[in-house]
Parts: sequence; C-alpha cells; structure tokens
Amino acid sequence: MKHLLTILFSLSLIFATQAQFRVNTWYKLTNKNNNLSIANNGQKNKGAIMNAKRKVGQGGLWKFINMGGGFVRIQNKNSKMYLANFGNRSNGAKIKQTNTPGSGALWKIRDVTNGGVRCITIQNKISKMYLATASSSDRTSVIQSSYNSRCLWRLVGNNSTTNNTNTTTTYNNSSNNNSSSSSANIQPNTWYRMKSSISKKYIAANGRRNHGDVMSITKQNREDAHWKFINMGSGYYRIQNKKTKYYLSAHGQRNNNALMKMVGNPGIDALWYAQKSKDGRGYTFRNKQTGMLFGTLGTYEGATIVQKRAYDKTTWILEVEGASGSSSNTGVRYPHSDNVNAFSPKRGGQIARAMVRYTDQIFIRSVKDRNGRTNVVRPRVGQKIYFFPQQVSSSQGINFDPKKPPVCGQVYRIVATSPQLKLDRPMPHMRNRNNSHFSYVVEIY
Repeated sequence: MKHLLTILFSLSLIFATQAQFRVNTWYKLTNKNNNLSIANNGQKNKGAIMNAKRKVGQGGLWKFINMGGGFVRIQNKNSKMYLANFGNRSNGAKIKQTNTPGSGALWKIRDVTNGGVRCITIQNKISKMYLATASSSDRTSVIQSSYNSRCLWRLVGNNSTTNNTNTTTTYNNSSNNNSSSSSANIQPNTWYRMKSSISKKYIAANGRRNHGDVMSITKQNREDAHWKFINMGSGYYRIQNKKTKYYLSAHGQRNNNALMKMVGNPGIDALWYAQKSKDGRGYTFRNKQTGMLFGTLGTYEGATIVQKRAYDKTTWILEVEGASGSSSNTGVRYPHSDNVNAFSPKRGGQIARAMVRYTDQIFIRSVKDRNGRTNVVRPRVGQKIYFFPQQVSSSQGINFDPKKPPVCGQVYRIVATSPQLKLDRPMPHMRNRNNSHFSYVVEIY
C-alpha cells in the first residue's frame, strides 16, 4: 500500500514555471503535507536549529532575497538570519540559521502542482536536497531530504507586512533593457558555436593561439569556433575555446568598443552573465567587471569581438556542436532524437535510447554506433541517466515544446531495475495525444 501511495504521489506532480513572489513581503512557509510552519522559535544565535510548528509568530515569517542565477536566500524576520545547511550534504541533516550566509544558504524555488494545489519546492544549491519536515509532529525539526511528500510548501502572506507592493519578481539575475527575466539554459560539458543574430557568423580564434590574442567572426565552421560554458555560480560563466583552451575576457579594459581577448589566467574580467535576449532569438553576455556586453565591431568577415555598452550586435545564437535541424526560440539549436550519431558520451558512459511514457514506464534500448556495432546496455542500480539536450522528432499533440523537452539536460539516478526501471524522482509532466512513448537519446554511466 505504501509503495502504491508513493507511485500515486509521484504521478500527481506537474512541474511548472519558476516561482514568483511579491518583493519586500514576509511569508509563512507552511508544509502542504502536515500544515506545520517553519519557525526559529525566537532564537537569535547562529546555528540554532529550525523547527516546524502548528502556531508561529514573528519567528515564523520569512522573506526571499534574490541572489541571481535562479537562487534566493531565505531570511527570518525575527533574527534577520538565513536558512542554511552549513555545507552538510547528508540526507536528513538539520537546517539552521546563519548570519554569514554562503552557498549552503542558497535555495532554488520551483512551482509545483500537487492534487490540484499549487505549492513550491525549495532545493539547496550545495546538497541538491529539498527543504522538508522530519515528521508530522508539532515542533519537529526542519531538515533537508531527498524528494518526498513533506518537501511541498505553501506560501501564506502576512497582511501586516510593511512596504508591501504588488510588484512580483522571478528569482534569477535579471538585467535591464533588452534582456528578458528568463535564466539561461546552457548545458555543462557541451561545445557550442556562438552565431551572431545579425551577421550569421561565428566567434572564432581564427588561427590565433596566444594569450592576449583578439577574436573575430567567421562564416567557416572551424574547430576554434567552438566554445564551452563553465558555470561559476550566480548565473556567471567562463567561456572556453575548444582549440586554444583559453577564455573569453575583457582583459582589464573598461572602454566601449575595447577588444575582447583570449586569456589563460581568467579572472573577474572573464566572468560573463548569460541571459536570454528579449526577442527570444538568442543570448546576451554581460561582463561582471565592466557591466558591458560583448558583440562585434561590424558584420563583415573577420570583424573583431568588442565590448559594448548598448545592445548593438550583441545577441548570440548558441548552436550545439554537431547539431542539425531548425533553431528553437530558446536561442539554442539541438540535435534530433532520431539521429543517435549526433551524440557522444560526455560522462564516460554508454549511449542508449530511452523510451519514456511515464516516470514508472521507462525502457532502455541499445543502439548501434557509427561503425554499425551494437553496444549492449544493461542499466544497474546506482547508475545515472543523463538526458541529452535534443529535439523530439514527433511532435503531434504533445503538451511541451518539441525543440526543448523539459526532461533534457537532467540527470536521474536508477533506484530499481526489477520488475521495471525506476528513477529517484518524478520526471516533468509530458504527454501526447496518443498517450504513447517518447524516444530520447541518453547516456548511462
């Protein structure tokens, strides 16, 4: 019976958009499962353990502070301290308050619909676990946990809040003018070509190999026109060239139209905030040190890459290495799922095909490599499944964007293989008119 309830709970989840909240508003965080609210019990000391209670006062009011990159800090009204796991990655670790918040005090908030009720999940940046109650008893500890029914929370607004406005905010690092509030969807360990939305040419080293060399645009598909985005946190990336291994940098220059260069010792001037452009055609990249965007000095072959204050030739479309097909409105072009040869292992595992209908209806099939050989794949408990960014070839009657399936880019852990394959958490809700399987290329490692 318990196993059946777990399956029903998992199937009832429908993942939606990033959560939105009023700014400068204090909320009660009330658990959907047991109606307990998180409180600090009036404690003012760093390291105090948080509890969940039936009745709360000022110590049960919390405010969300945008830290960029899709993460927030959660501040208590009474102590002015923040929820944190103090770097603990263990399942069941108790959540405490701190006045020196680090990465253990960064949380990602997502909207979830469960049983027709809209609520949220709160996931820690370091541990990847969710804020939860240890039990359903009054004054139980607040802990971090793998996904379960006590990880669902409702926000209850406080009417006595001061400076309460109707302004809402999504929790990512928004920039101004021509950039949208949507966070970047850039995959790790993936080589991209950066194509100018104006000239249709690509950023490349163009044969230059030295520290301090400038970059320019070309229409040629060169090896030194491929780049990898290394996530440095808070929405910032280093951008590394495939051929030279150097990084795109402002090189200490703060002037408009200053030349962008490649460096081997990246500092703060080699950190770039990636964000979808307002027109949805691609991305803009803003330097952390100068606050300027990189773009091109012109549209001709060989035009140099410079930094710009204004949105002028600064939008870039990211094309996955080896991708085919049309560009989606995310600014990233992915291979089709029916072209298995467009994918190669990125985590030292085996390429396979996953046939997905529901979270509990997943079948793994072996595929042939480029030489026609079949690599037999037998998934084991404890292995992981990575869903490559890809487009779904059959799009009739589906409820999601076929050029950007919501499962793509995600990693799941296998917790059972018999009598059927089972993953560690539910997948995003995906269906089509015929209620049939979707085919995805995956890596099992």
